[in-house]
Amino acid sequence: MSSPQNFSELVRIFIDLALDTAPLLFSLIVLMFFSGIALFVFAEGNEKQMERGKTLMTWGVIAMFVVFSLWGLSRFVQGFFFPSGLPVGPPTPNSNVIIQ
Repeated sequence: MSSPQNFSELVRIFIDLALDTAPLLFSLIVLMFFSGIALFVFAEGNEKQMERGKTLMTWGVIAMFVVFSLWGLSRFVQGFFFPSGLPVGPPTPNSNVIIQ
């Protein structure tokens, strides 16, 4: 990866990073949340396990909110800096021109 040449490219790098890692992070957080549910349900009266399950569920919900908020913020920034979408590559010739 080359270094950014201007502010727009720097913003693009951060947006790409946020949008690429958000689904993976969200999946891991959901897994953490459901493991907290499993710990809580299968604790069978063990207060320590129940408390650990509650803690995992609480932090799972907080982490889901944070990741979802960062994802939304990155989409907002993307729309602000690149209203027509992220530039993918070099500009292409105008396809509306008909050669006869």
